Amino acid sequence: MTDAELNDELEQLREQFESGDSEALRQAITLCFGFGIIAPEWIADGWLAPLFRELNDRSEMPQDIRSAAVFAIVERLRAQGHKTTNLAVYDVAAAEMRAKFGLKRYAKDQAHADCVKHCKSLRS
Repeated sequence: MTDAELNDELEQLREQFESGDSEALRQAITLCFGFGIIAPEWIADGWLAPLFRELNDRSEMPQDIRSAAVFAIVERLRAQGHKTTNLAVYDVAAAEMRAKFGLKRYAKDQAHADCVKHCKSLRS
């Protein structure tokens, strides 16, 4: 399968998933793993958001999961040209964490601290 065909297939699956077909998400995850590509954001959101909401409903989201999630958001923002030395990027990341995962009191200071912890865990 060419890159263009893979992208077309993932786009069709995204449309199916957004129309309520949860099987399309499973197929998209399988495609990404099968071809060794980084999953588009819609797949990560579709897969992780329900898990994070459930964890947050039960108790505080585990530190390592929360750190990895906010780190992924900050990395995406950095790839889009945002400077991680500007603390405003952590405001944006915290807002995304609140919206996507139901973390009602998640603030930029916590987002920054979680990113630092995740970076340290990657180095060990």
